[in-house]
Amino acid sequence: MRCPFCGSERKTRGELPACEMCLEAFRNRQVPAMDFKEYFSGGLERKLREVNILLSENEDNFFLLYLKGHLEHELGESKKALRSINGSIAAKEDFGDSWIRLGLIYSDLHRETDAVETFQKGLRYPLTDPSNLVDAGVSLIASEQPKLASDILERALDLIPEDDRALVSLAKVLFMNGKLDDARELLTKAVELYPHNEEVLRQMAQIMMKLGDLETSMEMYSRILDLHPRDFEALLAMGEINLKMGDISRAMKYYNAARDLDIHISWSGILKFIASSLNTLVNSNENIPSYRDELKKEFENIRLFMEEISEKVEVSGDPELLDDIGSLIRVLGNMKISLKEQLESFIEVLGKFKVDDSFHHHLRDKVEEMELCLEEKRYFDGKEIALELAPFLSDLKTMDRRSEQRLLKEIEERLGELEEVGLGNEELVSRLNEVKKLEKKGDLKGASFKLKEIQMALEEYWNDAGKRFFEDKLVEMERLLRNGEGRFDTSRLKRKLDEYRKSFVRGPRIILEGYLEFTRTYSEDSEAYYRKEVENTLKEIEYKLVILEKEGHNVRSWKRKMRGAEKKVGSEKGSAELYKIVSGFLEEISELERKVHVEEMEKRVNSLNELLEDIESIGLDEEIARNVEPVRRVIERSLASGNLHLAETLLGEVNENVERLLIENYLEDLKESLYDSVSEVERLRELGVSVDHWNELLESARSTLEDKDVKGRLIPVVSSLAELQNLIQEFYVEKLSPEIDRRISILKDLLKEGEGFEFDLSWDRRVVNELEERSSEISSLEILEEASQLEAEMERKIRDLLTEKIIDHDSGIRMEVERLLDMGGTQKEMMEVLSLANRAEVLLETGSERDAYRSIRKASEELQRIRDDILKRSFNSLKDYINTLLSSAESCGIDMRPLPKGYKRLLKTSKGAVTEEHLKKVKKLRDTLLDRFSQGMLSLFDEYDSLADDLIKQMDGLFPEEEIESIREQMARLEDAVRSRDLASIPVEFGKTEKLLDEARERATERAYLTRCSQIVESVISFQDEKAKAIVKDVQDLAKRIKKGETKGCGKEMASLEGRLSEFLSIKQIQNIEEILSDISELDDLFGELLEEIGDPEFQERIDGIGKELKQLLDS
Repeated sequence: MRCPFCGSERKTRGELPACEMCLEAFRNRQVPAMDFKEYFSGGLERKLREVNILLSENEDNFFLLYLKGHLEHELGESKKALRSINGSIAAKEDFGDSWIRLGLIYSDLHRETDAVETFQKGLRYPLTDPSNLVDAGVSLIASEQPKLASDILERALDLIPEDDRALVSLAKVLFMNGKLDDARELLTKAVELYPHNEEVLRQMAQIMMKLGDLETSMEMYSRILDLHPRDFEALLAMGEINLKMGDISRAMKYYNAARDLDIHISWSGILKFIASSLNTLVNSNENIPSYRDELKKEFENIRLFMEEISEKVEVSGDPELLDDIGSLIRVLGNMKISLKEQLESFIEVLGKFKVDDSFHHHLRDKVEEMELCLEEKRYFDGKEIALELAPFLSDLKTMDRRSEQRLLKEIEERLGELEEVGLGNEELVSRLNEVKKLEKKGDLKGASFKLKEIQMALEEYWNDAGKRFFEDKLVEMERLLRNGEGRFDTSRLKRKLDEYRKSFVRGPRIILEGYLEFTRTYSEDSEAYYRKEVENTLKEIEYKLVILEKEGHNVRSWKRKMRGAEKKVGSEKGSAELYKIVSGFLEEISELERKVHVEEMEKRVNSLNELLEDIESIGLDEEIARNVEPVRRVIERSLASGNLHLAETLLGEVNENVERLLIENYLEDLKESLYDSVSEVERLRELGVSVDHWNELLESARSTLEDKDVKGRLIPVVSSLAELQNLIQEFYVEKLSPEIDRRISILKDLLKEGEGFEFDLSWDRRVVNELEERSSEISSLEILEEASQLEAEMERKIRDLLTEKIIDHDSGIRMEVERLLDMGGTQKEMMEVLSLANRAEVLLETGSERDAYRSIRKASEELQRIRDDILKRSFNSLKDYINTLLSSAESCGIDMRPLPKGYKRLLKTSKGAVTEEHLKKVKKLRDTLLDRFSQGMLSLFDEYDSLADDLIKQMDGLFPEEEIESIREQMARLEDAVRSRDLASIPVEFGKTEKLLDEARERATERAYLTRCSQIVESVISFQDEKAKAIVKDVQDLAKRIKKGETKGCGKEMASLEGRLSEFLSIKQIQNIEEILSDISELDDLFGELLEEIGDPEFQERIDGIGKELKQLLDS
């Protein structure tokens, strides 16, 4: 079995995934011999499981923790990797590889400052893992830290001198640092070692292209295309290189091949580059203003076509635009072929005529110039030369005696016309006489060549002097015509001007006649001319006043004069006099302009003096000052004497001379000064001292000095470097001590912040105090560096501690969220808390630990608030329930006494925080009171149920069955509410029941009252007595009120009526008894008389018996 670490074929021990030798190294806290590049090349998840198995027996092994962190980081688990690497550092602080990997993790977390400091710390210790170093170098290159990247990659090459990634990456860094030769040398070595390594070849090609070595770059890309013929980048690069080398046809072949790959990318940038290169190629022609009209038109058409292509590529990235570009390239290619053929023809003709004179040399120079134009791809300049040479050289092939005489006569006539218009040329006349002498000598070939030479010279002279004469007159005529327009009818002048424009091809005499005819026509209205001149002069004055006013001069008085002059312009007379006045104004204002010019020149002299001071301040040789000083004194004297032209000329020359001296003798010194300044600024920037203006000065100087062409741009570099050095020195003198104080203040703030987080920073506080004591004695850059380093370490420490704290908080929050959901928390509230926790996690991943901590703290506080709210709501709900319970008991007449001891105090704690323990006590109180209330309600229900039964019995037969059924239903609802302990419905149902029973009771009482009323009326209705009638009436009135529902007081009235009835009946009974007694007495008397009269003893005995009975009745 192969050991995963050293790769050797050794028997592993038991289930541990390592050989005995590697296990022994782990036990002895050593690094085993292993190929790190091979180890981290694949199977990372399996290897991570193997390392975890080994860590189970070696928990604090620094190297295994390092491997674990490295593998976790490679697998994208940055948080876990951070813990593992920190564990490795804690186990062995001087293991440099752990610090390097920690820097890579910080870089992934966008903590660039921490990453740089950690890399620097890692370089202090021994290093073993070259792949780790190469990764760090690549990361630092991406974050634009070339110096540190260089140090790390050099350490990597110390471990593996021929590693391809390390060689390529270090070459990039060397190129970034301006060490071009070193970069080339390194890549040359890499190409020798890896001739088929695509990355090495590509990097070599890219750097060579940037260095301008297009040949080598082309060779490298050709090798890549040999390996991969369809390599898109290489095809584009070959197109670019050929385009830069001027082989546009070949460039288009590569671009078309790249297009044919049909890779879906934006071609916008590529097309813009091609269009820009072709624009540069077309615009590289230098003699455009001197082109003939037809050639100008052809050139303008090409340029317009290029502009159209440029506009298209600005708005579209369609690669099909290559077809349009290809058509343009074919035109230029055909032009190149045609020019080559003409060039060969010209060379052939010149070889036949061996005339040794200046014109022959001139023609040869022209042919050589045309050849140079072809080499420099200035095809239109070449065509202009071809058009110039073609008539002459082609005519030489067919020249004979007759054509020579015809040409001689034509030249004589043209020279005569030139003489007439004042453009005579003695030189041409003299050369024509020489031709005649050659003819007399019989040298016809020489005469013909000289005659063609004179013809061309005459043509050039006419094109030059004649054209100037023609154009001067034309300008004058056009100016006069413009003056006349708007003042008078200029149609005749326009016709004559059109005729004049055509006269150039007719000869000098016709030109002069046309001009004189035009001026005679115009002289009829000279007043208009002066008026127009006045207007033009006033405009010129106004323009000058605007310029002077912008420069801060007071021109109000001149404006008043201007307004006065402008009022006079409208008059028809005195224009010539007014023109003199405004011309005087113009002279005065021009004098003021001259004074302003003097002031400007003085400023330029001051700038020159400052430049000399700057040159001296950056330590350059005094030779510049020695060369410039005499000229500077002459400039000052010229200014004093008013010779502004000389002063301005000398100023321009002295600036050019200073720049020339700087370029020739001090360019390397300036670069060295720049690099010194860059190093100084970089050192201060690493310490946190970064000034934008410093960076601007550096960038300005660097962009100029790193360019190949510095002409015209070097003097500002001197000023920038001098200003930068002065500013840096000023910082050391004036701002270093405040900067140290500021850093110490930051350190104290960090201490305060960390202690606010309850972190143990006692050691850091002791170091800060010592640093403060040293800074009070002396301020030095070393103290600032220590403060900066300590700040970075404290910052990293606080952030790491915050990370651990955030992770712990996050775990607790998520558990608490689940618990609060069970306690009645809303999903919305919990989502808000989890949102804050998730935001903290995102912020932590982006390196914003403080924001993450604030977010997680806010989540914790929000969770605490929600927990308090839930407890408070539960408490208030219980409290309201208990109060409702007591209120319901009171309203139902249930006696809840005795209440539990201290229940009021228990319910008053709602003003403070409610704890879960307190909530449990309140729940217990609720349950106790609810039991009592339920028992009381059951008893009360029984009473009501009994009452309802009695009423139902009373109402049975007297009331509708529906009313009786409604009482039964209400009693059933009341029973349901009581048995379900529904506090909300118990009082309601209780009230409804009580109301229903009261109504039933009232209706029963009403029915009883009406029945009694009927009985009373029946008792007295038979008596024909006033009292009886009064009782009946009162009873009837009472019955009416009862029927209306007015039963209030009916009981007393009913009792009163019953009393009256009893009294009435008693009186009637007494009267009846008296009547009966009277009747009995009469009967008694009658029986006495009857007894006296009746003598029958038996009958007397019977009557006597009746008498006794009557007597007994009377007695009763």
